[in-house]
Amino acid sequence: MVFLDSLIVKVREYELLSAKRLHLALGVLADGTKDIIGFWIDHTPAAHPWASAIDQLRGRGVVEFGIAVAESDTALIAVRSIFHSARAVRSIKHLVQESVEYLRPAARGPAAAHLLRFFVEAHPAVTLADLTALAPLRDNPVVAAFWRRNWALAASTAAMSPTVRDVLCTTSAVESVTEKLRRRGITKRNTFASTEAAVHELLLVLQDARASWKVSPQKWAAVRAEFLSNGRQEKPT
Repeated sequence: MVFLDSLIVKVREYELLSAKRLHLALGVLADGTKDIIGFWIDHTPAAHPWASAIDQLRGRGVVEFGIAVAESDTALIAVRSIFHSARAVRSIKHLVQESVEYLRPAARGPAAAHLLRFFVEAHPAVTLADLTALAPLRDNPVVAAFWRRNWALAASTAAMSPTVRDVLCTTSAVESVTEKLRRRGITKRNTFASTEAAVHELLLVLQDARASWKVSPQKWAAVRAEFLSNGRQEKPT
C-alpha cells in the first residue's frame, strides 16, 4: 500500500523566490512496516508532475503497488499508467477537506470529522444516498453538490470493507510527516535559502517521524488478508 501526498515549499534561488511542490510517497509493506519510499521537490506546483516521481519509484526497484491512495487525479493517472495492476483510489481525507472548504471556518472541523467517521464506520454497501442523508450535507446544498459531482472518486473506497476503509481513511503516518514539516517551517509562508536546505530539513523531519509510526498488528493482518483474498478472486483495477 502506498500513500501519495504533497505540499508546497518556497525556495529562494538566484535571488528569485519560487514555489515548488514537495511530493511524498509513504509505503506500507506486507508485514505492516511503514517507511518513506520516495520524496521529490519539483519546480512546477500547478502541474503536479507525479508521472516522473512514480517512474522513479519503478526505476529504484518498486515492483508493484497493491493499492495506491492518491491526493489528486493526476497522481491516480500516473500510478495506473506505470503500475498497471495497481488499485489506485482517491484519498477520502483529501476529498473531505475539499468539500468542507465551502463551509464557514468554525464548521469545517466538525463536518470533516463527521464525514470521515461515516466513511470509516458505514456498512460495506454504502451509497451516495446514505452520504447525502448526513447532517452536514442536508444542511449545506453546496457541500452535497460537491459529493454528487465527486461520488465516482469515492465509490471504490466506499465499496471496501470497514476494516480496509479504516486504514485508507486515517492516513495518520502521512499526516504526521506533513504536520512535522509545517511545525519546522515548511509552509507556504516560509522560505528556504535553497532547494538543498529544504531537502536537508525534510530528512531531519522524516527521521523524527519514523519513530512515531506504529501499526496495529491485528488491524493490518485483517487488511492484508482481505487484499490477498480479493487478489485471488479478481484482478485489481
